[in-house]
Amino acid sequence: MSLRKAKIIAKAKGQQLLGTLPVDEAWYQERLAICAPCEYNSKNIPAEDLTFLDKRLCGSGPRCTACGCCTDLKTSVKTETCGLTELKKQPKWVALEVEGEDSVTIINLNTAIKTTRAGKEFLVDFGGTSEKVLRFDFNLTNGATMIFSKWAVACGCTHVENIEQVSESTIQVVGTISTLGFRTGLNEKTLTIEYKTRFGKFKTATIRFRMIKL
Repeated sequence: MSLRKAKIIAKAKGQQLLGTLPVDEAWYQERLAICAPCEYNSKNIPAEDLTFLDKRLCGSGPRCTACGCCTDLKTSVKTETCGLTELKKQPKWVALEVEGEDSVTIINLNTAIKTTRAGKEFLVDFGGTSEKVLRFDFNLTNGATMIFSKWAVACGCTHVENIEQVSESTIQVVGTISTLGFRTGLNEKTLTIEYKTRFGKFKTATIRFRMIKL
């Protein structure tokens, strides 16, 4: 088990013990509903095909045999993505928040758009689209001090309509991407946000937009 996964499980287990799992949140219930009939859910696999850990690690609760996590715990963490990614398969649900370098998190306010992390970059994936204009709306936060400084784009097709400092630690970014002139197939555009930390250092967060023009 990786150190990252161990930390995630420990955090979620702490929430469970304290009775603070997000049981009343629609996104949590939706994830549980997606996992319930999954072929990798230990509850849906014959007992003779399960390992000792599959049977014991999560007590009476289900375990995802794709990633090894306890389903009720993994689904409670907003930065987690469906365990099928560990098998290089298409996930059935994706992260609602994505943590990047220096604990920076991107919170996509349009939940229909897939958001992941690719190295030091955030990847905002619009998927296949024939729309002439794509809209993005997300928050960047680091839980401490994150003061907006400036932004830059790789081409004029990416237009930032508004950047607002909504709190000392959160920057909201709203804008559009014009797909006119894009070639059919995969297209990628980049937006860079520069910000100042509480120590007065300037850092950048890079967001790569990806879309497949139909």
